[in-house]
Amino acid sequence: MDAKLFTLVKPGDDTQIFAWGMEITSDDGTEAVLYRHDPDTGRSHTGLHGSAESALRVWSRIEPMEIVWEMTPQELLEALARIAPGAS
Repeated sequence: MDAKLFTLVKPGDDTQIFAWGMEITSDDGTEAVLYRHDPDTGRSHTGLHGSAESALRVWSRIEPMEIVWEMTPQELLEALARIAPGAS
């Protein structure tokens, strides 16, 4: 099983977060769990989608947004190693 965190944000401004999610891939397939707190109503929503991209398609009907994938600790170490070899 593998899990990867993502955020749905306004295009071009990843500080304006619409929702947070986690895409989970296992031998049985892929699913994405999404959490959103609506600041206007004070209500929180959770949802289950077939993938992060599927969640993006559903919620983009409300307003334009894009996915920002969070790096895993291993991905971060690998990226840092490419930038500054031997620094880790």
